[in-house]
Amino acid sequence: MCAAAQGKFWPMHDRIFATQTRWSELADPTVVFDSLARATGVPLTEWRECVASTTMRLLIATDHDYGEKAGVASTPSFYIGSEAISGAAPIDVFRTTIARARAEAAARARAPRP
Repeated sequence: MCAAAQGKFWPMHDRIFATQTRWSELADPTVVFDSLARATGVPLTEWRECVASTTMRLLIATDHDYGEKAGVASTPSFYIGSEAISGAAPIDVFRTTIARARAEAAARARAPRP
């Protein structure tokens, strides 16, 4: 998320996953992550300040809690409207869920406002 704040989410994401065997067993992978951020083009000062702050941790914790409450149990998971689809679901599950979400949104749009 700190790389995302610098517009480098996907490049950092890809580097993190490509080097997983290099850092996954380390007690403190900070040095490796710093080098990945630098190699990705993330300014190291901004990177370190972001990592040290609690801003992104709170964002991630909020997403985690939302996923838990929505019933997310695996990766991949998808949010469609107020529902979550966990795992590799058949296309018909997506179609049905999308149709339900569209119907709910239309009903909310038609509902009188206080």
